[in-house]
Amino acid sequence: GPSDDDPGTHARVTQHAIQACNVFICLVSDAYLSNRRCKREFGAAVGASKFIIPVLLPKERDADGDELTCFEGPCAWTSDDVSEDWWRHSITVQKEREAALAK
Repeated sequence: GPSDDDPGTHARVTQHAIQACNVFICLVSDAYLSNRRCKREFGAAVGASKFIIPVLLPKERDADGDELTCFEGPCAWTSDDVSEDWWRHSITVQKEREAALAK
């Protein structure tokens, strides 16, 4: 059978978990917004009409004071906007990601 690393297996397990949950909690960073799998999971939660709690990850620094980064981008939410329009930062992140991929 397929291994746990198989994208199909991951997708089925994730879909089942989303269907079974009452609340979907996502830890939102710029990297999360740039990751196709994360966006697909979020979309599945929206599509399943789940109650969604987004947690905006704070900026963290390593021992040298440098901001931590992940493969897909910053491991934190880099916007300083804490108004009700906080989610608009996701559009900026997506545009920046598309521009970087176009280079």
